[in-house]
Amino acid sequence: MLEEKLQPLTIFILVVALIILIIGIEGKLKQRKNQFICQAYLRHWYTAWQMYHKKEHFSANLEQEAMALLSHLYKKQTYHCPSAPNITYSYIINQDILQKQAFVLFSNQASQTIMILDGDSSHTLLFHANDLYKKASYRHLGKANLLFLDGSIRCLRPPFHQSSR
Repeated sequence: MLEEKLQPLTIFILVVALIILIIGIEGKLKQRKNQFICQAYLRHWYTAWQMYHKKEHFSANLEQEAMALLSHLYKKQTYHCPSAPNITYSYIINQDILQKQAFVLFSNQASQTIMILDGDSSHTLLFHANDLYKKASYRHLGKANLLFLDGSIRCLRPPFHQSSR
């Protein structure tokens, strides 16, 4: 008799525990989904960069170069991290690689050179390499997505600047 009364209670406790577990996992899954979408957008940035770099020669106006790239990506809806809907520029471009001489220099260290950083900026999307670290946003489970000049994408915890350029 006691066993018959405990069985529904046990089932109820298991169902409640399962619901609590699913709710906890759901939040992390949404964050992980946004992280993967962000990485896919960074791959779009890299592809656009490669196409633009092959087609155009860099001018002295760095802001114009970056805005041309941004306008292409704006049309494709890949300009903004899904985890940062209220930030003007959620991807920050390493201004130093836009200069043709520097690009050749950095190409030798492409796997260590940050091209685009998942960060926060309200007024410009260009920053020098040293300033990039200050603008990093760790919005993907405490990590930031970084696109490197060789096309690789890494999701790193702070402080990533000790091992990256």
